[in-house]
Amino acid sequence: MIPIIGGSTEVATPAPRLIMPWEAEKPKVITIKQKAATSAATFKYEHPDMGDNPDDDPHLAADLAMSKQLAELKEECYPGHPFEFEVDTSQGVILISLPALMGPINRYVVHIRDLYGDPKMTAVKRGCGEILERYRLPRTGYSRDDFAAAVTARPVVFRRHEDVPE
Repeated sequence: MIPIIGGSTEVATPAPRLIMPWEAEKPKVITIKQKAATSAATFKYEHPDMGDNPDDDPHLAADLAMSKQLAELKEECYPGHPFEFEVDTSQGVILISLPALMGPINRYVVHIRDLYGDPKMTAVKRGCGEILERYRLPRTGYSRDDFAAAVTARPVVFRRHEDVPE
């Protein structure tokens, strides 16, 4: 109870802090469901310390919960597109890429702190949309022909010191 300044006798209680879904307590069992009709979303977990028990990672539940939300968002807004999301709550970032077009190094970065006031994740939607726009891919749905045309139009250069193709 915090007294109100100005001589009032009423007291106010502080507002409870909003807990985001990825900050929830660590669940006992983590299950990820996918719709059979949509493209498969893959989840890969890398523990930060080699050889340790994954249960010791304090960011495991948050990373997996955020990954599940991102997979559902991707299938809702950009069905079929092969986006890769890397969630790292320990560093506070989400890395978004289309590996076939962007290569192994280039990523679009979204800071997790920007999502606290953004429950619809418009920053992630904007990032995915900008990637699709950059490679002239339609946002409506995945088309194998359009994707193949984008790959041939802008081949990925894997060697750092080689000139970018025209």
